[in-house]
Amino acid sequence: MCYGKCARCIGQSLVGLAILCIVANILLYFPNGETKYASEHHLSKFVWFFSGIIGGGLLIFLPAFVFIGLEQEDCCGCCGHDNCGKRCAMLSSVLASLIGIAGSGYCVIVAALGLAAGPLCLNSSNQWNYTFLDTEGHNMTVKITTPRQNHNLPLFQCNLYILLVLICKTLY
Repeated sequence: MCYGKCARCIGQSLVGLAILCIVANILLYFPNGETKYASEHHLSKFVWFFSGIIGGGLLIFLPAFVFIGLEQEDCCGCCGHDNCGKRCAMLSSVLASLIGIAGSGYCVIVAALGLAAGPLCLNSSNQWNYTFLDTEGHNMTVKITTPRQNHNLPLFQCNLYILLVLICKTLY
């Protein structure tokens, strides 16, 4: 039937998106392409929740593979009935979807908490903390000292966070 082919297409799309989510979460361990932040424990605490690997990745694979398998509509007869393929296929798709919703919900919640806390940055007093945590979305004033001063700061993450805060402020 038509819904089987549609479910297969959705399942294949979910596999691609789950792999993309896992890769994106792995890249969080290497800010600016360097491994020193992970080895020196200067990564955000939200990175260690593995939301992209577990929630957006592994828990999405289950519904994706169930949807890919829905094209056959065959459960080999369950509960002693020979013709219950469609009912069994629908039940399995609903249960797999609930697991996928739970995984994606976990991923969204951890991502929202990470955006609210902001990145772990090296501040002007040479300490690593969540610099943007208590700013309530307001811009901070930055004292510029000399150009090309090495701060050992994951600058990309801090600039990305500032950009996201500004975009959210303009939308709301």
